[in-house]
Amino acid sequence: MKIYGFGDINKPSIMLFPGTCCYWKTNFGHVLEGLQQYFYTLVVSYSGFDETENTTFVSELDEVQKD
Repeated sequence: MKIYGFGDINKPSIMLFPGTCCYWKTNFGHVLEGLQQYFYTLVVSYSGFDETENTTFVSELDEVQKD
């Protein structure tokens, strides 16, 4: 799992979680710019659904138990 941050870190934070088996850019790519006006936006990218990793999604429980 990775977490991407967008915008000004001094603004209030909001964290977005994509649905299971979803690519974060598909879920949130179209709203990130608008959210950054008001929030430091954090987006979760699950293993197996990130173009920068060669990983496999097993389960949500497996994701949260990783270091």
